[in-house]
Amino acid sequence: MIGFGYDVIKRAWELMPTNSAMNSISKSLQEKSTSFLYELNNFGIWTFFTNSRAIDGKYFEEAENYPTIKFRFSDSLLVHKKLIHLIHIRQQIIF
Repeated sequence: MIGFGYDVIKRAWELMPTNSAMNSISKSLQEKSTSFLYELNNFGIWTFFTNSRAIDGKYFEEAENYPTIKFRFSDSLLVHKKLIHLIHIRQQIIF
């Protein structure tokens, strides 16, 4: 995951007067040469490695202090009345 800092959040808020919240977030990430779906997927990977699954020096700095996330896997996701098919991540991609 690329470290964006607060500038992506600030930019999303700047875009909200003329865009929906989701479009504002998506556009602010596109300005950083990435996408909402890509970063959401990475966030999911990072949240897997919390609590007892934490790996020192990787993912969240304080991952061992975060609760273990329980996942439910699905093949698709409904977002703004559009069906998005999720890409399944294989273990070799994560490591």
